[in-house]
Parts: sequence; structure tokens; C-alpha cells
Amino acid sequence: MFFHIEFKTCSKCSEEKPLNPDFFSRNSKAKDGFRNECKDCSKKYRQENEQRDKLRWQKYWAINKETLKKKTYARRKASPIDYRQRKQEAMEYLGGKCKCCSLKGSHRIMHFHHIDPSTKKGEWSEMRKWSWERRKAELDKCHLLCANCHGAIHDGAVIYDEWAGYYWKKSLDSNHASMAESVDAPDLKSVDHYGRGSSSLPARIAS
Repeated sequence: MFFHIEFKTCSKCSEEKPLNPDFFSRNSKAKDGFRNECKDCSKKYRQENEQRDKLRWQKYWAINKETLKKKTYARRKASPIDYRQRKQEAMEYLGGKCKCCSLKGSHRIMHFHHIDPSTKKGEWSEMRKWSWERRKAELDKCHLLCANCHGAIHDGAVIYDEWAGYYWKKSLDSNHASMAESVDAPDLKSVDHYGRGSSSLPARIAS
């Protein structure tokens, strides 16, 4: 029995790699459903340019601070819709805490992660403008995740299994461990090098 495996050439390193989530991040707007650059190149680029991007934003903010504040205030005042309240309602609809690490945080650090990117019909910036029924239908395709876990999923460090839930491929570093302690998430602290708990099956981080 033969299995057909599709391959894709990375636009950065020009290496041909299997076309699957282990090597390419998903992109619902692309024809094949994946980004053009592989995960290794994306990670390398972020690491090389993290400090540059941070300094660039700090410089821009320092120069345009007052203008940006005025624009933000004017936009909020002109809009009769409280988008922060809408996001808070959406967060509560999905349980109010990160599905992966159980963190309960500000609306600013909580994300809506589409379990199957191919069914995605819009980002939150678009969803927040929809009617509640339409927004709820889209939220039913999502899990609520904190920014840290959401980024780890797209980097491939966290895996989602329909039966086992979310689990880390590698052991948690000290920062993640301290976060687990702060949110009282013992399952996170018990994950071993292979993302498993005390049993031979992946540790269920969130029910």
C-alpha cells in the first residue's frame, strides 16, 4: 500500500519539505493552506530580528506617541460598539481561560485559535463586527488560548490531540513552570520531555 506525500519548497531556504503542519505553518488564505516559508526559517527570522523590531517599534512610539493616543481615543469615542466587551463575552463563551495552560488573563493576551484553519472565515478583528449568532458559530470552531500557548502551537512546540488535549513536545522551561505554578495547573508541571504525564499517554492539560 502506497501513500502519496506532497512536498513544498521553502521560499527562504529553498529546501523541499513535506507539506504538513510539522514543517509549514498553516495559512488559510494560501491555495495549499500553508505559508511559503518553512517553520525553521520563520523561527530563525524572528530570532534574528526580534531586537531590531522591538527597537523600531519603540522609536516609532516615542515619535508618534501623542498622535497615536489621540487617534485611538477618537476611534473609540466615535464607535458606539464596545469591542472590549465583545471580546470579554467571547472569552467567557469559550470558558474564560486558556485551554492549554488554564491561565486567566486580560483580553489583550487571549487569542482565539481555530482548531481546523481550513474552516476559518475571519480573524477576531473581523469577527468582532459580526452579529452574535454569526460570531458564536465561528467561536465554536475555536479554542481560547493565551498568547504564549498560541505562539507555541504555531511554532510546533505544543501539539493538540482531540482525545488527549494539548501537550508539549518538550519539557517546560523555568518560565513556563513558574507560570504553571502561578495559575495552579499541576498537569503542566508534570509534563516530561515527551510531553507526557505520569502515564504512557500524553498528559491532558485541559479538559
